[in-house]
Amino acid sequence: MNFIDKVISMISPRWAYEREAYRQAGETLRNYDAARMDRLGSGWAAAGGTAEQIDRPYRERLLRRARDLERNNDIAKSVILSFERNVVGRGFNFQARVKKKNGEDDEKINKAIEKAWKKWCRHENCDVTGQSSFNEIMRMLIRRRIVDGEIFIIKTFDATAKIPFKIQLIEPDQLDTSRQYGENGNLVKSGVEVNKVNKPVAYWLYETLPDGYFAVNSIRVSADRVIHLFSKTRPTQVRGISELASSMDSIRDSGEYLEAERVKARIAACFSMFIKAAPGNSNPYARIQKMPVDGQKSPKRVDTIEPGMIEYLQPGEDIEVANPGNIPTNTKDFVEQQQRLVGAGQGLSYEMVSRDVSKVTYSSARQGLLEDRKTFEPIQDYLIEHACIEIFNEFIMSAVLTGEVNIKDFWQEKERYLEHVWIPPGWTWIDPLKDVKASGEEVDANFATLEEKCAEQGKDWKEVVDQRAREKKYIQDKGLGSDDIADEGGGNKKTPATGAGD
Repeated sequence: MNFIDKVISMISPRWAYEREAYRQAGETLRNYDAARMDRLGSGWAAAGGTAEQIDRPYRERLLRRARDLERNNDIAKSVILSFERNVVGRGFNFQARVKKKNGEDDEKINKAIEKAWKKWCRHENCDVTGQSSFNEIMRMLIRRRIVDGEIFIIKTFDATAKIPFKIQLIEPDQLDTSRQYGENGNLVKSGVEVNKVNKPVAYWLYETLPDGYFAVNSIRVSADRVIHLFSKTRPTQVRGISELASSMDSIRDSGEYLEAERVKARIAACFSMFIKAAPGNSNPYARIQKMPVDGQKSPKRVDTIEPGMIEYLQPGEDIEVANPGNIPTNTKDFVEQQQRLVGAGQGLSYEMVSRDVSKVTYSSARQGLLEDRKTFEPIQDYLIEHACIEIFNEFIMSAVLTGEVNIKDFWQEKERYLEHVWIPPGWTWIDPLKDVKASGEEVDANFATLEEKCAEQGKDWKEVVDQRAREKKYIQDKGLGSDDIADEGGGNKKTPATGAGD
């Protein structure tokens, strides 16, 4: 309230109140509805600050809860496996693209690099623990990026290996988040040392003790040795946060609701029987001491029923049956709606999360799959740009230094020998006949290339062409033609032109 309003309030409180009411009404009309602070918006409290100020207090709690859902919740596992299956699948195909100075492909060098790469990708060669192949590491990267929000790859070297370069995966738990300052006056934000422009220059990691626990002291690892994979959505963000954060409530509510429904179903399936004691019997335990039957001294008490069983009751006893029966439920509708919300929050279709395709048509299935691909493809590009390319560069330099790949002028023309492409896994067609025909017409009309169409299937077009050439040559060498193959497959063999038809 300004000075004029205070003076007016002393003369006429009613007039001052009306002025304030009209002023607030005018602000409501002029400003955003979502920013209003009346009774409808006063309960909406939102935190402000940099990305790290907002994320840091809750990062560890969200990480633990996300891992709990990963272990115990089927819907969370469905989301995680959808990304694993479609982003990485059976792995990324690598193709060297070294060219000679005349612009032609250097097939000799390319084959040598691809052969060495294929050998290095085995679990005993690429992983510092010797347990995971390169494709398995890639699947772990995408899983931890979804669940933990981030994953760290440390470049290490083993002097005893033919190709010394190896990779080591580090979980975010190992970062020393208690440290405040690094070297040269740099700040350390949640274990990441950054310079004045917020660029990571080092990571502070706890050393691992033999018993698996972390040591008290942490060590500084230069950023050029670390590949930090996370989804950066704000300029001030230096670390990731679980991708499941916005969907956790829906996922957990669905799990608890289904557990309650399972308990209710078990109760509804129960069939109980109660024995009423004889009237006037004052001993509540009289049923235990049953009267002898057919000369038996101490007959056993019957506590269960089975088909065809005949049991005699005591005089005056009666049976009361408790059968809860079926209880109406809307479980299907509730879970379906929750799965749609979870899928929408993760950029996935309901069919992808639920694996339920009972209500889709060809057109809706195709549209849903295309939208899902638009979610997976940027993540594939991210892995290639931030992980695969950097790992390959370290690999090829290590392979050249040890002589596993013999390139004499590598260091003089390093950029030329680092040329390569990655082909991420593709997706199968919904209707192969329609899609193959459409793809063929696109290539024939020069709207697409064979390389693009093979890449959509996760294939190397050169390998496809080479394999087809070998197959055709083999067929010709065996003296078989297209007519012979068609006949073997059930087709009609043509009548020779010189012969008379039957």
